[in-house]
Amino acid sequence: MFKIIFVNLMLAVLMTVQGCGVNSVEPEQAAKPLVSLVQQARALSSRQSCEAEGGAWQKLGKLQREACVLSASDAGKSCSNKSDCEVTCITMERGKTGSEVVGQCYHSTNLFGCRTYVSSGVAQPTLCID
Repeated sequence: MFKIIFVNLMLAVLMTVQGCGVNSVEPEQAAKPLVSLVQQARALSSRQSCEAEGGAWQKLGKLQREACVLSASDAGKSCSNKSDCEVTCITMERGKTGSEVVGQCYHSTNLFGCRTYVSSGVAQPTLCID
């Protein structure tokens, strides 16, 4: 009887200790920020805080509202999905909707204007944000 209780107790201790171990996270996953670069830019609500983060305080869109624009460190890198980039994945090839394309990571958090986004390696319809 004592032997069964001891074995069960040891199993419970081992399972608890195993849960406290280091998670096996890929280095690339561990390096990704919890907040996207676009979310970071939107959270910077003053010229001072924006410039302190290396951003540019600009008037954006049709309404010319002031906002922070941050540059992406992976601008121009090849991509096939938004998740491959700090901001988003676009293609410069217009009129290729539905075609397989190699995209490139967008250069900043300023998403105003017309762009053809890439999802799963396929050009999406051009979207214009004003």
